[in-house]
This record gives sequence, C-alpha cells and structure tokens, in this order.
Amino acid sequence: MQTVAGAKCTLVVTLKSGPSKAQGLGATQADDNGVATWSWHIGLNTAKGSWPMTATCTSGSAKATATAKLVVE
Repeated sequence: MQTVAGAKCTLVVTLKSGPSKAQGLGATQADDNGVATWSWHIGLNTAKGSWPMTATCTSGSAKATATAKLVVE
C-alpha cells in the first residue's frame, strides 16, 4: 500500500472462516518511501473464493483505508 513514510498500517484478510490469523498479516510500518507491504502463505485448506482485504494506515491524526479482493482458486 502506498502511504506516507513511517505510517503504521494493518491488513485484515477475511476468509470464509473469519479473519485470517496467518503469520505476516497484521501490523507493519511503511518504509522511507511510504510503502507498506505484507507477505503470508495461503493455507492448503483455505476455502476457494473471493475474500475481502482491508488495509488501514495512520499517521498522526490522518487515516486512510484501502480495500481489495484476495482470490483463492
């Protein structure tokens, strides 16, 4: 996600079974270029489908949210 340098960001991926607890999701901090990234593995038993992802970043009193879909085939 593109944001401002140093922003604190979280990513929530909501699967059929509920919010993913996969290692690599959750809180991160944007780098000096304002890029926040996450990396995680999709479990073999993850239900196929299109699942919502919501990234939220905050910096001071500013807050931004972006949504996307994770497609598991």
